Amino acid sequence: MLSLGLELVDKPKVIGFLTFYFLEQDHKQAGLTLMINTAYRRQGFGTEAVLAAMALAFEGLGLHRVAVSCDNRNIEACRTLERVGMRREGEFVKSLFQKEEWVNQIWYAMLREEHEAAG
Repeated sequence: MLSLGLELVDKPKVIGFLTFYFLEQDHKQAGLTLMINTAYRRQGFGTEAVLAAMALAFEGLGLHRVAVSCDNRNIEACRTLERVGMRREGEFVKSLFQKEEWVNQIWYAMLREEHEAAG
């Protein structure tokens, strides 16, 4: 597991975190978790963080594939993942019990060659 804090450039304040968790022993595939403090959402920080994460994953860590799941009700997060070029792979119906209810998860992924093609 690799966890990174998201800090503002203009003042030393941590506004969130990003975690890679490896899906297999040879560390070529990883999942990604991103959390941003609600006061800093919808300001482009999520897009910037995911773009940087993809660069680190493929250019720095040499990963083959990165996958992310998202609650289907979190439309802004889904849009962010699509904006950075992640591909929607599927929706798992009522697969996560969250806040006293079953919710759908949408899975997104990106391969190294997709990242390279996007430039």
